[in-house]
Amino acid sequence: MKRLLPILAVSCAVVSLAPNSVAQTQWAGNGHYYEYVPGNWDWPTANATAQTMSFQGVQGHLVTFSGKLENDWVHATFVAGLPNQHVWIGLYQDFNSPSYSEPDGGWTWVNGETWPLSQWLGGEPNNGGGTEDYGEYYLNKFWNDIASPTSSNNGFVVEYDFTLAPKLNPANGHYYLAVPATIDWHLANDLASASTYNGWPGHLATISDQAEDDFVYAQLPVPANKFWLGLTQFPALPSFVEPAGGFAWLTGEPLTFTNWETGQPDDQYGLEHFLTYKFNKQVWWDVPADFATLGYVIEYEPLKQTTYCTGKTNSAGCAPALALYGSPRATATKDFVVDVTGLRNQEFAMLFYGFSGSNAKPFKGGTLCLKAPVRRTPFALTNGSPMGTIDCSGSFRLDLNAYAAGLLGGKPSPALRVPGTTVYCQLWAIDSGIAPPQNVQLSSAAYYTVYP
Repeated sequence: MKRLLPILAVSCAVVSLAPNSVAQTQWAGNGHYYEYVPGNWDWPTANATAQTMSFQGVQGHLVTFSGKLENDWVHATFVAGLPNQHVWIGLYQDFNSPSYSEPDGGWTWVNGETWPLSQWLGGEPNNGGGTEDYGEYYLNKFWNDIASPTSSNNGFVVEYDFTLAPKLNPANGHYYLAVPATIDWHLANDLASASTYNGWPGHLATISDQAEDDFVYAQLPVPANKFWLGLTQFPALPSFVEPAGGFAWLTGEPLTFTNWETGQPDDQYGLEHFLTYKFNKQVWWDVPADFATLGYVIEYEPLKQTTYCTGKTNSAGCAPALALYGSPRATATKDFVVDVTGLRNQEFAMLFYGFSGSNAKPFKGGTLCLKAPVRRTPFALTNGSPMGTIDCSGSFRLDLNAYAAGLLGGKPSPALRVPGTTVYCQLWAIDSGIAPPQNVQLSSAAYYTVYP
């Protein structure tokens, strides 16, 4: 719930079941196990009973939800087939909450879950009769507030919060988690994209070289190796042609490494636009989205870069835009480029950078987008159209990995090569078409995190 937690093999084991309960079942989205306990229960007794139950040493609680995918899966797995879908969940109205009011204030999950209450049936909660203080499944995955006890109750769902343990790859500082689950590619992608670890967003794993492929493959259960990765064939790309054209990583990373099986990709059955490891062999296959895989691999990495702030419109009528491409690696000497376009041609420019955070301070007719202290790279000419022409053909490009390594002159800060450092940057350039002291060009800004 609160965040993806570590996965045991998917199974339906029967241990310490309450009378007439349904065997524990694991959800691929977070590794937690769930079980349904039938019967007519009042909510406080169901809540207390759930807390006395355990599975593989993990204490249970009434089910709570961290998102719609989890809510919908629990309903489909345990509730949808019941003739009466009134089933308790771990939601109640806390009269001591500062937000308490009737009918929709003070609703609280039993474990402190924070997902917004977005699955109420239309018109609910309504506190009908003045005593409806407990949450239940009611109709088609939606919730209802109801009094307790109630003759309509048909049981409750218990959740056991197992803990996920992604593995660190020392070579790039990313974490990886192999999740056993028989699901199609689209659901695997949804689950991976919705997950986080230590605050880092997840995505289906991408592979940049043989060493990373070796590491990812080593995480897979043996011999269950048909796991989804994040390589997809995009028919909309200009390079698309069957069977091998148009493949690209979901993250936008360049496809610089492949490990196809001999004869792959082959689009054998048509619509084979997705990537999985071959069964019990470290090579890749192209397969359809509904291929019978055995799981998927999530990769967690920090957000490397985020653009923000607005560039100042220059005398040529353009607002320079800054973008970052590649990977900011502490140990690398190339392949992380800051690129600024829309600059007035034939002017001198340099990059401001700092470590104190973003800013929005008025500065020479524009906005200074980072806080002091500010450091500077050496000047470079924006080039573009020759002198005598005034336009926005100027640009600025600098490989920040090379600069940080001391290969491009200047006095780079040592912090640029410290993993975990967040760097803020913005371009400054002269604008000869504006009178001093406003004669500067300022781009939009970006920040990124340095990793190993």
